[in-house]
Amino acid sequence: MSDVVHIKRATCVLFGVGMFLAGFNKLSPLMHAGTHHELVDQIDIFATTVWQPIGINLTGTQLRTAIGYTEVVCGAISLVPAMRAFATLILEIVLIGAIYTHVEVDDKKFIPACALFILGIFNIWLSIGGDQLPNAARRKKSKAKRM
Repeated sequence: MSDVVHIKRATCVLFGVGMFLAGFNKLSPLMHAGTHHELVDQIDIFATTVWQPIGINLTGTQLRTAIGYTEVVCGAISLVPAMRAFATLILEIVLIGAIYTHVEVDDKKFIPACALFILGIFNIWLSIGGDQLPNAARRKKSKAKRM
């Protein structure tokens, strides 16, 4: 197997599992109760201070549940090659909301969301054939040598 295939698989698994676990932690205290309770409190604040003023009238519980289920379902689906780009695109929209929220409340916790966003962009690029670019460049180079 080529290095590109290994990078593609590692990127997809890292992104998918990361988003799945982030969503699971929003929905249930089973993974880490302290983090879950902190998320419950934070998302209640985010719902009232960031999202309700711009017209998204969800309670903290509704927002947390919607984001959590989206992250769990799309994180799992992103591990399926045929659905990877679609699921990752939906998660990128969620991550844009997360980055916006953390910047608005100025809590400096936007860095993990930014890292996952960049990983998601890379994941989409690999899913739509970005891993083929090095091979195309090699073919072009070898064709130029033959001439």
